[in-house]
Amino acid sequence: MAVVVAMMWWPAKAEAQLDEAVPQVAVIVPLSGDLAPLGEQLLEAARLSARRHGIEVRAIDEGENAQQMREAVARAADKEGVVAAIGPVMRRHAVTAAGEAQRRQLPLVVYSAASGVEVQGPMVFRARLTPEAQSRQVAAFLAEDSAAQRIAIVAPRNSYGDSVVNALVDLLNRQGAKVTAMARYDSGTTDFGPTLEHLTGRRAYVGKGRSFPGVDGAGFVRLRRDGEVSFDTLVIADGHGVVARFVPFLPRHGIGTSATEGGASVQLVGLPGWRGDGLQRVWDHLRGAIFFDTFGGEVDGAEARRFVIEYRNQTDSEVTTAEAEIYDLVGLIATAVGSEDDDGRTRQEVVRNLGGGMSFEGVTGYWSFDQNGAPQRMLRGYEIVSGGRWAPLERGER
Repeated sequence: MAVVVAMMWWPAKAEAQLDEAVPQVAVIVPLSGDLAPLGEQLLEAARLSARRHGIEVRAIDEGENAQQMREAVARAADKEGVVAAIGPVMRRHAVTAAGEAQRRQLPLVVYSAASGVEVQGPMVFRARLTPEAQSRQVAAFLAEDSAAQRIAIVAPRNSYGDSVVNALVDLLNRQGAKVTAMARYDSGTTDFGPTLEHLTGRRAYVGKGRSFPGVDGAGFVRLRRDGEVSFDTLVIADGHGVVARFVPFLPRHGIGTSATEGGASVQLVGLPGWRGDGLQRVWDHLRGAIFFDTFGGEVDGAEARRFVIEYRNQTDSEVTTAEAEIYDLVGLIATAVGSEDDDGRTRQEVVRNLGGGMSFEGVTGYWSFDQNGAPQRMLRGYEIVSGGRWAPLERGER
């Protein structure tokens, strides 16, 4: 009984320690279940930012279903000191949280790339670029790059891959760039040989479950012709874990890079998601490759370096893009709150500022929203160099 009472009493005591005179931002993240460690990491980044910007963080568990998600937003909305909220993390909760926040008139920056979640109403803003928006920026870079004459794309056979491929092909075609090859693979694939043989024309994909002779279990059929590397640029649209499994297959199929000898020389290009442990495990295959993200870590300058070191000292962990963006979002809301002198500490003032084109520079670059609440963000380019490190890519440097 004593343990139960203590468990009931502790959260209330912890919440009571918040200074109600100080503006609060509710950070709605997983604090239970399998994703709880991620939630704690994001909270730590949020608290570092809050201390720097003179506000406080109210931690709220987003729960594991829609009802718990609605209750989480309700708890945030019911606290008078809360001027805005950030979250949730799980994509399936984004629409539920946005609808509840709009209903309760709580400014919410949804930590999601789910397209259209911001249309729930003027109280809702979306933090992350959609895969289509990311792809458009990468396509614009490639279209301006005179070295990218013939472009190939590999992507997973899922909704993310569909979004990336459609956006890349559409914009590249409209800007006069030439997509000469494309291949898809199933999520969970470990043998990328058939995918690369499809990319170079040695196999054709006819679909799984086809029963005519020559079709393998992955849905490929071998063609009676030699392979050909018909591209000078290869976009690999997946995260660092898949990239780490994929790139060692390249030299086996006659595809060379600046990191390998022999084969046709190809420039590798990546979208957000490349930066991570996987990239560093296979950097010797990736030297000279280019990838795009909103955050590159310490290489992004003094403020980014200070945050990375502070976070590392506090948690003994490395900063990912997610922690860096949460850190920035707390600072963004602190700036939108206003000061004690201008009577700006209201939810309405936060919405007016965020929706009115206010710009904020954080460690992941500039933040602002359009009139519909969609993010106006720019990806940064990085080139992978020796030792598993990367350096900022200057515009036009390739």
